[in-house]
Amino acid sequence: DAMIELAISGDEAAAARFDSMAARIHRRLLDAITANAAALQAHVVQDALSGKVLKARSGRLKDSIAVTVADTGDGIAAGIGSDAPYAAIQEFGGQTAPHVIAARNAAVLAFRLGGRTVFARRVQHPGSRIPARPFLRAALAEQADRIRDSLRAAVGAAIAP
Repeated sequence: DAMIELAISGDEAAAARFDSMAARIHRRLLDAITANAAALQAHVVQDALSGKVLKARSGRLKDSIAVTVADTGDGIAAGIGSDAPYAAIQEFGGQTAPHVIAARNAAVLAFRLGGRTVFARRVQHPGSRIPARPFLRAALAEQADRIRDSLRAAVGAAIAP
């Protein structure tokens, strides 16, 4: 009978290399995700909210764009969003309810209606239909290929010899 024997040498070194690979991949991905999240935030503020999708009025929406990166050890998640009360309706669109607008910092409101100036202590606003103006989703879609390539490169660099 012929028998084939196989011996692997250096198995401890190979096992140690594979054990450390997960930590290297995690570290590289954390760095890449953090950098991509910051780049996406800059893209939203400098492009999407500077006239490409929405024009800045007060700058409050631009100033409110925040990034979070959470590393649980088992996974990494990044998020980008805004706590401005009108951010969601700008992103997704919607309908505002009818509401009263009352003078707060002056005795009366002043506005133009039908070519004449009108003064009133309060007015009943009928509500508004706000079209979707996706500034976050559009920015992510524009950057998706670059982000995907960056994450692939990070993994590749972590597993390279």
